[in-house]
Amino acid sequence: MKIIKKIKIGVAVLLLICIILPFTSCTRLLDKNGKDVLFSHGDPVKSITKYYYPWQSINLTVSHGWIALLCFIWPIPILIFQHRSNRKKLKFAVWLAEPLLIIGAFSYIDFSATFLATPAIGAYLMEGAYCIYGFAWMSELIIKVKNKRTNPTS
Repeated sequence: MKIIKKIKIGVAVLLLICIILPFTSCTRLLDKNGKDVLFSHGDPVKSITKYYYPWQSINLTVSHGWIALLCFIWPIPILIFQHRSNRKKLKFAVWLAEPLLIIGAFSYIDFSATFLATPAIGAYLMEGAYCIYGFAWMSELIIKVKNKRTNPTS
């Protein structure tokens, strides 16, 4: 198996692992009476941090729940299809769609993790994984272009 395929498989596994890692966090400040405060003015303040996990918040009865789930799992069916299919044109079309899926998933994750929350380890790992997947796809593109130039008949 080519190293690029191994990298893509590794990224797909990492994305599955990210579904159980903390995705975002939110910290609240409390005064000594337990009431919320916005800023600490020298009084002793207690902070409470709550972590949000994707597996707890994916709700498949709404459309954005499916989108969130697809951000974690879409590479797996694509990699299985590319490995098992013999239809070259369809495999190429699916391969061409990968950058759009990478950009879409990365954007959704970035917006979800930074809008009114603080990103946690799961969000950072997912964004890093999608960057690696994107570089693997670009490496495949470079190899395909090089092969096309050296073998114009294939």
